[in-house]
Formats: sequence, structure tokens, C-alpha cells
Amino acid sequence: MSLFGKKPSIKSALSSLEQSLKTENQPHNNTPQNDLPFMERVYEIRGMSYREKDLMCLAHEQPDWNLSDDELIQKYRYSTILYRYTFTTSPVTLIPDPRNKVDPNAIKIVVAGHHIGFVPAESTTEVKALMAQKRALPILCAISGGEQKSIKYHSIIHSDYGYVGRIIIF
Repeated sequence: MSLFGKKPSIKSALSSLEQSLKTENQPHNNTPQNDLPFMERVYEIRGMSYREKDLMCLAHEQPDWNLSDDELIQKYRYSTILYRYTFTTSPVTLIPDPRNKVDPNAIKIVVAGHHIGFVPAESTTEVKALMAQKRALPILCAISGGEQKSIKYHSIIHSDYGYVGRIIIF
């Protein structure tokens, strides 16, 4: 949330978004609060598992991914998670999808021309209201997950989880 009615900086917004990704299981209050001139609203991106082909068009492999385990331990001496991919996360466009067979109120989330998911159904009314008020700008996106290497002291644990994404609207 911004202080003194000022719009938050992009850096602070990204920090807030990264924090929301870290606390994935925490509930997000998406209740509109029109008494605040600028409020950051964070929404989980739904349906990403069905859009993996488009998602991977935004992926860039981390340069360190192919280092040996010994090289990774030497480079990252402390507890670190190295994801295989980073993602292009802008520009973000929200597009109403009235022809959606599952939900005619659906709103597509499109990043750099690739449809990666949807605004949660329980939040579409609020997001459409923001869009109508021209308040759905700027929109930031963060994507994480997938293959990862957890580097802890002298060992590396390889794992693979699904992708998680969030958008933040000011």
C-alpha cells in the first residue's frame, strides 16, 4: 500500500510482488478499498499449467544452470535457490474473454504477447472495475518455480515444482 497518496516506485512494487511469491500459502485480501488513492492489489495467475507452451516462450535459462555441483557450491556458498529459468514479465495486458466457455467473465493475462493464464474468477469483478476506471495500470508480473537447485552449504538438492505467477495492479 502506498503512503501519503503517492504511487509506489517500481522497485518497491517488485519487492512486494517477490514477497507475495514467497508467502504463496498466505491469503490475499482482494477487497476493493476505494478510500485509498493507490493500493497495490496482488492476484495469483490461474491456469498456468494449461498454458505451459506460451509460458516457456517467455523463459530464459539461467547462465549458471549448467555449472557442475562443485562449481555451484563454490559460487553460491550459502543457502540459495537457483531456478533453471527466468521469465520475461512485461508488458502485461489484461483482456476480457467473454467467449470463454468455462467463465464468460474471465480475464486473460497476456505477457509479451503470450497468454499465460487468467485473473482468478473471484477477482474478475474488482479487476474489471479497475480497468473501467483506467486504474489497472501499471501492471507488474512475477513468475517463479519449475526446475530448481537448492544449494545449501556443501550439497545440492534438485527438484521440480510447478510454476507460480502473480500480477500486481496499482
